[in-house]
Amino acid sequence: MKILFISSTRIGDAILSKGILKYLLDTYPHASFTVVCGHLPAPLFADMPRVERLIVLEQQRSLKRWYNLWKECRKTRFDQVIDLRGSLLAYFLSAKKRFVWKKNHSTTHRIQQLASLLHLKETPMPYVHLSKERQDKANELFDFLSSPVIALAPAANWVGKEWPIDRFIELAQRIRKTIPGFEKACFAIFAAPHERDQIQPLYQAFENHEILDCVGRVDLLTSAALLKKCALFIGNDSGLMHLSAAVGTPTFGLFGPSRDEHYAPQGISTDYVRTPES
Repeated sequence: MKILFISSTRIGDAILSKGILKYLLDTYPHASFTVVCGHLPAPLFADMPRVERLIVLEQQRSLKRWYNLWKECRKTRFDQVIDLRGSLLAYFLSAKKRFVWKKNHSTTHRIQQLASLLHLKETPMPYVHLSKERQDKANELFDFLSSPVIALAPAANWVGKEWPIDRFIELAQRIRKTIPGFEKACFAIFAAPHERDQIQPLYQAFENHEILDCVGRVDLLTSAALLKKCALFIGNDSGLMHLSAAVGTPTFGLFGPSRDEHYAPQGISTDYVRTPES
């Protein structure tokens, strides 16, 4: 059985769709997958089993990009084509079943919309596959600590989503002062390398031994393995927030203008708060 799965160009949306992939892996144990995604979320699929091909969409004009993808896939007879980008590609490929995303005005969460697309009775939760080697690396980086680790992700892909950095500092200090068991907590800082300058005040607010600098030091899946070892995640609406929820870490998301009804963190222990503005 062959399945073509066209995912998102954005990390957060790709993570939310990985629950569908987990469902497909479990439901069709002999299926092989061709996964299509953008450059940024591509590393998320590195540890996923039974990926026959991972195709990264190039940054080209839209029509040329889809034409090149069609050329790569046209000789394969797929049992299912699942297109979460809503392109016309599925209709120009050989497939027994096609599930093509269509824009809608639903107020339900994104993962519920994905489940409805495939006519599923239950909604698969986001899931990230992590190899033993990747988890072993996370153990090497964090296991020397005797104190709980709180993950902070103070950046986002646009400024409107960002809670002020001084609020993160105040919250971190308050957690250590008021929550039993967290008096000596360390703070693991997660962000993209180009966001380091804007979060610099967070580093300056604590002693070196109180901060674990994870910015630009590990790949995306190793970040997921590190997040899995944290006692708590606090961060803006971002791919890191969804990554934390997907690995089962207690996750608290901070929302301003973005749509929590579509993108609130989903997992075994998640919550969020929103305000009218950031």
